[in-house]
Amino acid sequence: LVIRFTPVLVARAETLAEKPSFKEAFAKRRCLIPVDGFYEWKREGEAKIPHYFSMKDRRMFALAGLWDSYEKDKKRFETFAIVTTAANPLMAPVHDRMPVIVDRDDIPVWLDPGLSDFEVLKRYLRPYDGEGLQATPVSTYVSNSQNEGPDCIQAAN
Repeated sequence: LVIRFTPVLVARAETLAEKPSFKEAFAKRRCLIPVDGFYEWKREGEAKIPHYFSMKDRRMFALAGLWDSYEKDKKRFETFAIVTTAANPLMAPVHDRMPVIVDRDDIPVWLDPGLSDFEVLKRYLRPYDGEGLQATPVSTYVSNSQNEGPDCIQAAN
């Protein structure tokens, strides 16, 4: 399942408790973003080489997210942001940041609406340990937001 959201908001884990745009959502409106993978592009000179990150066993996993809702011009808007942190060793050669992957055992804590202690919550905003995660260079076909489907995750030749 490949879902694209454009534009996707990104919230840096290190500043969630201070940034006015994310502080309240971090305390009260945390969510999970179910995925079976995500992309990141590695710069090689002028080129940007896309990589698809997924679990080796192809299982779905959850990214840490924040959601918000607001009204403008009498219309209701729902938004979300993916929380990012420093890259783990697998991700570091491609990019210096990565989405926070919420371990299955940590899901109840991350989603607990009664928990708003920033110091407790920050403990869950760490780089994924990399166990089971794989990186696959893929075709630049994925770089065009009009393209969808299984060709987006095919390994590059």
